[in-house]
Amino acid sequence: MWNYKIYADNYFTCVPLVVKILDRGIHYVGTAMQVRLPNCNLEDEKTLKKKGRGSFDIRVEANHNICSVKWYDSRAVTLVSSFAGPDPVQKIQCWDKANKTYVEVERPYIVGTYNKYMG
Repeated sequence: MWNYKIYADNYFTCVPLVVKILDRGIHYVGTAMQVRLPNCNLEDEKTLKKKGRGSFDIRVEANHNICSVKWYDSRAVTLVSSFAGPDPVQKIQCWDKANKTYVEVERPYIVGTYNKYMG
């Protein structure tokens, strides 16, 4: 069996696509627009912002084990994957414009993987 992985932006990402290519043995990670994730009730950006930088919410689609993660740094981003999830959570240094210093922020594994291969 192959071990191919596709990384894509929110233009392509939707659950039926992830399921279709997973059936062919190809894994997927990509950012997603919330409107393309029906029945995936992730917390909204306002709620995550109140919790602070590094907060995230996850949902897993049980039939195909597809993970959706919404992560808040300076703004919220939603990612979908057929192989990566939030664990292990990594501690990273991010620039805080308000205080003009670096702060430690938690970043889910799915975000680190996406950033590594999408530039």
